Amino acid sequence: MTSPLTSLHTIRRGEWRLFTVLFLLVTLISVNCAMLRSMRNTIVVADGAAELMPVFELWVGLPAAVLVTWVLSRLMRVTSPLRLFILVVSAFLCAYVAFAYWLYPTFARAAVTPSSVSIFNGPLLVWRHWEPATFFALAELWKVVVLTLLFWGFVNQRIPVQFGKRLYPPLLLGAGAGTLIAGPATLWCTSQTTVDSWVGALQLLVAVLVGVGVLVMLLFFLLTRMLDDGPGNANNRVAAHASVTASMRTLFGSQYLIILALIVFADYVAYTMCEVLFLAKLKELLPNPQDYCYHMGQIVFWSGILMVFCSLILAPWLMRRYSWKAVALGTPIAFGIATLLFFSVAYWGLGPAAERLLPGFSSLQIAIGIGSVQYCVQRATKYALFDSSKELAYVPLPREKQMLGKLAIDGIGGRFSRATSSVFNMTLFSLLGGVGGAAPVI
Repeated sequence: MTSPLTSLHTIRRGEWRLFTVLFLLVTLISVNCAMLRSMRNTIVVADGAAELMPVFELWVGLPAAVLVTWVLSRLMRVTSPLRLFILVVSAFLCAYVAFAYWLYPTFARAAVTPSSVSIFNGPLLVWRHWEPATFFALAELWKVVVLTLLFWGFVNQRIPVQFGKRLYPPLLLGAGAGTLIAGPATLWCTSQTTVDSWVGALQLLVAVLVGVGVLVMLLFFLLTRMLDDGPGNANNRVAAHASVTASMRTLFGSQYLIILALIVFADYVAYTMCEVLFLAKLKELLPNPQDYCYHMGQIVFWSGILMVFCSLILAPWLMRRYSWKAVALGTPIAFGIATLLFFSVAYWGLGPAAERLLPGFSSLQIAIGIGSVQYCVQRATKYALFDSSKELAYVPLPREKQMLGKLAIDGIGGRFSRATSSVFNMTLFSLLGGVGGAAPVI
């Protein structure tokens, strides 16, 4: 495994213009992804309750992703990629503006923690909290639709396989660069010196989203013009769509892919279950939505720094010095250690000796500090270590099995894993009396 910067040397002189446009697109789409994640967490948790996260994931996020994917697959057959991309991105931007400037100020109510959360009352909770549920769906779908389906679907059709192998490694830095940019942008929009209310901060955040979205559409227009006359031919292009039935048949017919799918499943479940606990504790310390979102912006910024560091230095060094196994195990080991520290302090407190060593800080403040580090480490190692080792695990497979396996594991398996995590969370919340009671079991 080489560093993404090393991979830049494989890009030839005539390919730099195309690479620059692609890199900017990945970066800017990732800016909005990171900002929307902070806004989503604030609107759902700080304005509502952490218990609503798994409810929205199961009853809003999963159905919306399936429905939108089905609709887009039909639209792709009757309209051009450029027209569809502009139509979809414009619809997202208009929806964000409508939410921030009309829906939220008009219908927002005082935060109410649900008295009970279970699998069965999920639709009722979605109905009662339809405003944050609406934004949850809009925030979740941006990455799924714009980055995965429309952008990568178009690029994989138009770029030859051999060119893509040289192009994709350095493009992965775009996600880290986008996160780095999103952090300061979120901090500026939510700073008390910039705006004096959460509604004003939300509207400013959406204004930045719209500006970035317009740039994304302009760059995609330029990309379509370049790729229409760009390198490669139809015989070398990666297929954009594959049969879901064929991909599932390939998955269950390969012990190798089944084990890889179980690893991805476990990663998703662990991350999403623990995320709810951290977000719930963060609300205890920062109940004001503006302060909450500001802290999320700080986390995004440091996550971006760690992503870039792990991608450029840590992951290549581990691969050269040790093995694939060291890179693959980096994420669960780092996540496990940080999570145990966070849980211990957050739900059992500090001992008297530790409290004397840290005067002026409460157990909750120290827990949030540890949890913030855990959040950054988990996201950075997942992006730079876990995802990169997962991509390397596909390499020994034949080309067709790679494509069908990725569709089954990354596409279908990812959403299924998050839905499963939501079911686990809601079951534990209902049996053990909410987030606090469920924490030791989780």
